[in-house]
Amino acid sequence: MRRTGAVELHDFSESLLITELGKRPPVRYLFGYLNTLKARAVLIEQHYVDRHFVDDFAWYYARAFNTPDAHCKRFHFFDELSRDDLNRLLDTAFNGERAAAEKSLQKSYLGFVVVRPLALAPLGRTVLRTYDSDNDRRHYEVVRKYRVNISGLRLHVDGLAYQQQDRGAAVCASTALWSALQQVASLDGQRTPTPSAITRAAVSPFPASYGLNPVQMGTALTNLGYSADYFVPDGDTTLFRAKLVSCLHSRLPVLLLLKNESGGSGHAVAVTGFSDPRNVVDVSVTTSTKPIRMKAGAADVLYVHDDNLGSHAHYELFDKQKPSSTGAQLMLRRGRSGKSTPWWKPDELVVFAALVPKPAKLRLTIEALLRTVLQYRPVLEAELAGLDLHFGARFTTGVRYRDELFDMPLDREQLRAFQEGLSLPRHVGVITVSSNTERLLDLIVDVSVRQASSCPVRRFGKR
Repeated sequence: MRRTGAVELHDFSESLLITELGKRPPVRYLFGYLNTLKARAVLIEQHYVDRHFVDDFAWYYARAFNTPDAHCKRFHFFDELSRDDLNRLLDTAFNGERAAAEKSLQKSYLGFVVVRPLALAPLGRTVLRTYDSDNDRRHYEVVRKYRVNISGLRLHVDGLAYQQQDRGAAVCASTALWSALQQVASLDGQRTPTPSAITRAAVSPFPASYGLNPVQMGTALTNLGYSADYFVPDGDTTLFRAKLVSCLHSRLPVLLLLKNESGGSGHAVAVTGFSDPRNVVDVSVTTSTKPIRMKAGAADVLYVHDDNLGSHAHYELFDKQKPSSTGAQLMLRRGRSGKSTPWWKPDELVVFAALVPKPAKLRLTIEALLRTVLQYRPVLEAELAGLDLHFGARFTTGVRYRDELFDMPLDREQLRAFQEGLSLPRHVGVITVSSNTERLLDLIVDVSVRQASSCPVRRFGKR
């Protein structure tokens, strides 16, 4: 260990995390996650004021008989730098070469963990770099940029905030909503509400430790100025998976509402990404129309913020046939293919619903967007006759879609004319038509109304 005033420098080790945070599963998971990212060094800010914990403290902990501290610690992790390297870079920064030091620190920066003074739930706001893409199969769609300041040095990390439920100011539903709103508030240009603010917005008549039901979760979103999609497996798991992945493609977090097959209390987790499906499957949007061919309907691996375990955890979806012949959507925590550990036993949970927080102006539901595919499919199949077509559907912002156009294989003169003449609402729907691995065209849908309006069509490349 090396001390520099209120900042401490350490070598990364499991013993350090256990000494500071304890031995509970989320700490074990955190070590495994950072070890996979090849963490080497830790910088600890001994006195850190976290807005989210301070609000929870003022609303809940300040009135406890044994009041914890109001401040936290913050741990920063680095992968290519040793403890001595960190110290040299700090010397470099404060000897007039700040920009060079920040560049070297940023290259190695893995993210941070806010450590709360709560013995049973020390892991507060945690933002870590995601794993590598695994040959472009891992899609961490629900991430954003977090800027940090360490002794005046400016760094950033792309991720999504996670924390343990504290069973006081917030339990799993409020905590999952809090993670989800880290992304949705950013998309909407708003400040993320704190866990206790979410609990208060739910207007539950019961203490926070009782948790929230789906209606109360929706009430919290409404009172905070957001809206939501809500859908259930309802026997057709391919449609459920297609909706889920379409929302993730839209950079919208999906809250999965779970329960044990034997009953008991429920659980809520925030899905942050998925592994790219290898197959295209039929997805029946309605019982009276021909199925849509979609890769999204075959998704079986999700990355999940689970406040009982950790961030971006690998979970797997699978179907289970019940005696009534009605299929059930189940999720295996930690995955079938994952290595077992002595501190966590994989368990099966029934997925009974999905709740998708959205900006209020994104009024179209994901099912309505899929129904728009049905509306335009006859025209598309006639235009692209002879090709084996499959479809994707997502929401995005008009500004982000304009950015995407620059990376598409379009004629540059046509691109300029199209961009200069294009007018898009703040939020749009994008229906992508592909054949094998080739993206053929996009349909752009106005989603500021509850029913899809007419769509311009843009073709990519050459046939």
